[in-house]
Amino acid sequence: MAAATALLPTVALGTRSVGRRSRFLATLDSSCSSEAPCPDIIEPVNGFPFPGAECCDGVCVDTSFDAHHCGGCDPWYYGCGSWPWICCYGYCFNSQNDSENCGRCGNNCWDAGCFNGVCGYAV
Repeated sequence: MAAATALLPTVALGTRSVGRRSRFLATLDSSCSSEAPCPDIIEPVNGFPFPGAECCDGVCVDTSFDAHHCGGCDPWYYGCGSWPWICCYGYCFNSQNDSENCGRCGNNCWDAGCFNGVCGYAV
């Protein structure tokens, strides 16, 4: 059985692209403060709501799926780096070879393995 390749979020090696939104809307179009916390958000994989994102520098951020804030607000300590690293549930994964997050979060290849972001049974 293949072992998961999860990493704790590490220092981001590149620069953050400003103004770009992920396809999962991990960075929400909502401002926040201690008086106005972030609203509940919808999990991009299964569609379930869960209590708010974190307030990072006055902007609501889903730290469970935002590759620049994976697991926390500070991008220098919680960034996954660049592609093919993705943020799934607050951990960084290599989407090209992780059999439990193959090509995207939650895409489990079971025993088939993950090759270049595609499950082995599909190759």
